[in-house]
Amino acid sequence: MSGFGQARDVLQGAARFHQRLADMYGTMAQTHQHPRAVLLLNYLSNHETLLHHQVSEYEAKASQRVLDTWFQAVHPQCSIAVLDGLEPPQDLGLDELMEFALEMDSCLMESYNRLVNSSEPPAIREIFESLLELEQNQKQQLAHSAQQICDL
Repeated sequence: MSGFGQARDVLQGAARFHQRLADMYGTMAQTHQHPRAVLLLNYLSNHETLLHHQVSEYEAKASQRVLDTWFQAVHPQCSIAVLDGLEPPQDLGLDELMEFALEMDSCLMESYNRLVNSSEPPAIREIFESLLELEQNQKQQLAHSAQQICDL
């Protein structure tokens, strides 16, 4: 599905996506019974909060001209709407929690990749390329750190 959007809309949606994930992981940590799962969920919540702040910084640093630029884009399949109807998974094991977290990261990365490939103005494409690179780096860090938690 195609539509029109502004870079500002995508950045704000991505920041909300990360904040909603952070909130979901925090809620799950409060009710989970397994201590290592609680540790992992708290790490995931902090990780998503950090990403929320980093994406918000992209918006704060971008010029108004770039933020206000309209472009034709493919609607990301991972959006805040995806999380609106999602019930937090209950009592997942460590492997299932990591699978869920990595799936959320991959989904957002696919959305950024589609936006990179469909954005015409170079300044817009550069923003999405930067966000894609940020997500790729954070996904690697997440996998490494989560593996350390699982190995405790």
